[in-house]
Amino acid sequence: MAGTHKTTWLLVYNICISFSFLASASSHLISSTTGTMDSTTSMMVAEAALSALFQRLLDTLALPFLKRLGFLFGVEKEAKKLKSTLLRIEALLSDAEERQIKEKSVRLWLSDLKHVAYDAEDILDELAYIALQSKIEATPIQTRKRKLTDQLPNFFSRLGSNFNLGSRIKEIRERLDEIVRENNHLHLRVIHHGPETERLRMRPPTSSFVDESIVFGREADKSEVVRLLTSDDSSIHEVVTICGMGGLGKTTLAQLAYNDEHVVEHFEVRSWVYVSQDFDLIKLTKAIAESVVPGSNPHLTNLDAIQVSIKDALKEKRFLLVLDDVWTEDFDDWHKLRAPLMFGARGSRILVTTRSGRVSSNMGTVSTHFLQGLSNDDCWSLFERRAFVDEDSDAHPDLVKIGKEIVNKCNGLPLAVKTLGGLLRSVVDVAQWEAILKSEIWELPEEGNDILPALRLSYHHLPAHLKRCFAYCACIVDKGWDGVEGDELILKWMAQGFIQPKKSTSEQMEDIGREYLADLVSRSLLNCQERRFMTSRYSIHDLTHDLACSVLGTDFLKIGDERSHGNAEKARYISDSRLKSCNFEDFYCLKSLRTLSLWNMNIPTDLFINLSHIRTLQLFVETTELPESIGDLLQLRYLELSSSNIERLPKSTIRLYNLQTLKLDRCWHLVELPSDLSNLVNLRHLRLNIFNEFPVSIPPRIGTLKSLQTLRCFNVGKEIGRGINELKDLIHLRGRLRISELENVVNVEEAKEAQLKNKEKIDSLELRWKCDDVESRQEGIEEEVLNALQPHTNLKSLHIEGYCGVRFPTCFGDPSFSKLISVNLRKCRCRRLPPFGRLPSLKYLKLEDLYELKKVGREFYRDGNMTGFPPLESLKIKSMPDLEELSLSLCSLRYLTSLQSLEIVGCPELTFLNDVDLPATLDDGLGNSNYSNPTCLPKGLQKLSLIDCPKIPSLPEELLTTLRSLYIEGCPLLVEMYLVLAEGGNGYRCKISDIPHITFDGYYNKKNEETDSPP
Repeated sequence: MAGTHKTTWLLVYNICISFSFLASASSHLISSTTGTMDSTTSMMVAEAALSALFQRLLDTLALPFLKRLGFLFGVEKEAKKLKSTLLRIEALLSDAEERQIKEKSVRLWLSDLKHVAYDAEDILDELAYIALQSKIEATPIQTRKRKLTDQLPNFFSRLGSNFNLGSRIKEIRERLDEIVRENNHLHLRVIHHGPETERLRMRPPTSSFVDESIVFGREADKSEVVRLLTSDDSSIHEVVTICGMGGLGKTTLAQLAYNDEHVVEHFEVRSWVYVSQDFDLIKLTKAIAESVVPGSNPHLTNLDAIQVSIKDALKEKRFLLVLDDVWTEDFDDWHKLRAPLMFGARGSRILVTTRSGRVSSNMGTVSTHFLQGLSNDDCWSLFERRAFVDEDSDAHPDLVKIGKEIVNKCNGLPLAVKTLGGLLRSVVDVAQWEAILKSEIWELPEEGNDILPALRLSYHHLPAHLKRCFAYCACIVDKGWDGVEGDELILKWMAQGFIQPKKSTSEQMEDIGREYLADLVSRSLLNCQERRFMTSRYSIHDLTHDLACSVLGTDFLKIGDERSHGNAEKARYISDSRLKSCNFEDFYCLKSLRTLSLWNMNIPTDLFINLSHIRTLQLFVETTELPESIGDLLQLRYLELSSSNIERLPKSTIRLYNLQTLKLDRCWHLVELPSDLSNLVNLRHLRLNIFNEFPVSIPPRIGTLKSLQTLRCFNVGKEIGRGINELKDLIHLRGRLRISELENVVNVEEAKEAQLKNKEKIDSLELRWKCDDVESRQEGIEEEVLNALQPHTNLKSLHIEGYCGVRFPTCFGDPSFSKLISVNLRKCRCRRLPPFGRLPSLKYLKLEDLYELKKVGREFYRDGNMTGFPPLESLKIKSMPDLEELSLSLCSLRYLTSLQSLEIVGCPELTFLNDVDLPATLDDGLGNSNYSNPTCLPKGLQKLSLIDCPKIPSLPEELLTTLRSLYIEGCPLLVEMYLVLAEGGNGYRCKISDIPHITFDGYYNKKNEETDSPP
């Protein structure tokens, strides 16, 4: 047995060393992406992220458990021999890099290498799973500590019998040997120098000249850039940037502005320099000198001499320097280049075009113009100019229809419009036009096709760790979608192993993922749309999406695309389209599949047995249960069952030890979670339905999941393992957290142990007590518990419900909570409120069902100061049965310039409301401001709705002169006051003549003078 184990681990370790070397060597292989894309060259770009894949293999192999096992069997000599062999191969890689561009055999060699790497990753992940499984299942949860040597017998038993990894490792080894032997047929030669500069299809140099007759739709952009260049400014050299994705026309816009007559008159000296990817300081400095220094010596090589000549030429002159197509993000490069430019006159400008927001920030840009796509009409004008001889499109109505579909496909990208129009110029064959319409960008003819090379430059400049993330976006964000949430992108990247922790810091993978997102947005490869009340969503341009698909190559299977089915056995990723019907027999050949998303289908019990490498699984199903075979997905890291009808998770779910994300949003029928959920030691995000009044209970010992970041809701129980002190070790919790059933907390010390005060990333907190059986609660304990649950001052939203203490802790009104913007108190029995007026950022305040509260007065505001609540936008007071006085004057509403909504409903005892002037901004966004039972109303409103206010006899005359809309319901005295029977007894007539829109109990409207009588 020992010999067998040693042999097995010798194979494992050899593969480890092989991939360790190849990960280093692959950096020479991956970067060459020259030439245009076709059905064969798409593979070439697909190899570009190999170094990131190999780096992950290295990180996996560095795990102490695996590393220590390797040394147990003394394989150092064998490793050295293997390393020597691989060093000989390394000498051939530079030649392979150059030849892969034109030689299909070399590209296939690299493709084979990639697939071996994928398969090796699968095996190594299974080894890591076995190690983790042995650790979890070998001992009780409370004492999961055993020596490595004690775990080995069980480990090797699983290795040899359960997973049959020995033969699979041997197969990987043989494939690797075959790849090495293939070099003999490729005749790769040794190149002693390093890899040459990548042979990308370079963009030709640009100049300042432009043919304005072929430019459409940039008038507004030109005016804005000209304004930024010529506006009065005291700065010496303000940097103005035109930023956007490749092919948008940044250079064209810069040319238009450069040649504008106002710009020509405004600057004494103008210079245009094409920068591109190679930021050569000497070369660029010489180019500037040649433009601004008369008689400049082009052969001068001394940097100091060149910069002195530029300084002398520009001194005390107002100049404009255009730096077109800047890629470098190195601040030092820019700092050195601009040194002689600092001597120009005030008002000088540097205009930069770039795809990267980081370039803009590093240059100290004051103004950035983010260029957007053209409108469909402008795109059609451009296409018409390019595609039709003499622009005579009327003569070809059939082509016009297809042409407009082609223009829509370009999605506002001028370069794509120009390229496709140029490809079709003088072509009148409908079939050829339809072929262009249906083609992907990498399938277009090479001659005259500038789209893909332009877009591919952005991909080429990505670091290796971003290349896989960008390409994977093709699986997640489909064309025509409005994007996906950033957190979803990040969690799916994590599931695929694309985000690796930084060795030098303790930064969480999610935070690293946010850096990745920001970087891809900065490089114009992703678009970010900020949304109110929602997290940011990220989308991708249609043609950039095509680029991502081409990068994935044979790894990507697009549902419904028959052209990709020939490579199904190699597919790792499947489009994240909402697949609602399929023949599951077709899926069984996808043995390597790592992603799957299914909608409203019955899942075969053996599906997951056949697709054992899935890492991301989304099932939106109507069935109430899932097959137990889901527990066979040992590498599953992301499981979403949102909007499903499941009642329980399969018991086998607790074997998903690699699971990082479990999403159960809107699972209305879910009644319980597995009791051993604490086995999921890698779980980081548990998303449950927070909108359910009675959410499913959290299983015991949740505190053992120390990596947990998203919990969302936690029900406090009385049993061991369900106390509030389970939150103690969950130091990474972030986002929203609801803690329910706090009436079960009877020990204040346990509440303190939760250490909410130290959880700085929780930005939304709900604290809930059940409102029934209030009399049985221990007097005074709730005040102490609430005080012990004081959150971190980073909190943004606070909701307290069912609290029965006499008063709230004053900490909730402390100005140290400077980020708190929303407070909601509901169903609380309290007699005094915290001084919320001291919160400097409070925007939304809602008080609802606060029993026993009789007065909202001086103590409610900022120590009685008249300047409380300056940023308040919404104040809602609902169902306050005991409220007698609301001293709004002490709040000084006239200072509330941000107030938009004031709503007072269901306060039957309220008899005092000070008459104050309200700001003209007051409006609830829906056209209503509600008041119940005040004796006098504020002035200055535009829209007013009064509901169930039986004691209001009339409206102030001043109010009637300003209102534009009035809604009255359940106010009999007002009906009596303002409605009179129309002549002839047919309907009613309103006596208020100056208000355009009036409704009484839903019957009377000013637009229709006579209606049915109100009830």
